[in-house]
Amino acid sequence: MNWIEEEQRKKKRSVAEISLYIGLFLAVIKTLFGLIFFNLTMLVDAASSGFDLASSGVVVGSTYVKDKKKQRVTEIISISLIGILMITTAIIFIFVGRWELQRARYIGWVPPMLLVVAVISIIIKEIQYQYVRYHARKIQSRIMHADAISNRLDAFASIFVLIGYIMTMTTTRTRYEAIMIFVVSGIILIGGLGMLIKAGSSLRYKNMLDKKEKVQIFEDEF
Repeated sequence: MNWIEEEQRKKKRSVAEISLYIGLFLAVIKTLFGLIFFNLTMLVDAASSGFDLASSGVVVGSTYVKDKKKQRVTEIISISLIGILMITTAIIFIFVGRWELQRARYIGWVPPMLLVVAVISIIIKEIQYQYVRYHARKIQSRIMHADAISNRLDAFASIFVLIGYIMTMTTTRTRYEAIMIFVVSGIILIGGLGMLIKAGSSLRYKNMLDKKEKVQIFEDEF
């Protein structure tokens, strides 16, 4: 590994660690307030941030593997597992949303702190997305680009949660919060499918590089 690759690896780790800490902060805050007010919509949004946190964790973990081949294999396996977990969780949340929709009741009030948390999440996630995407383009990292997309999906999840809260306050029913659980579950599902597609793309990219290396070795020998 030359010094340029080493610097890129350090920069990737630095950016991913910042993204990891931001994701951890938001996941903890959303879970905390979701439990305090027993708000399923916020807890589902917390799960979305949790998967975004896992995505950043994969990037951080990959930087500790110096061998390029092993690094690519580690990334593919990790992304695939996260994708499968996201899809499974999304399906569970769809059933949770259905249950919440069936018991939709009059409430007429949403705790102001939940609105504040949703707004903060949207702002922070958008800044995080721009930051990670900038560095992903700068060092041409495919896995960091996938992490940036995960940041944007989490921001979308919080946007829909905020919309659900506002509509609930307007109509005095939890029905719209329940609908937003379906929407956020759909976002998690899309994210999971995106992870699997990303894993497949990375696998094809790995195979292409392996073939090039074999051809290069063959040419060097003759």
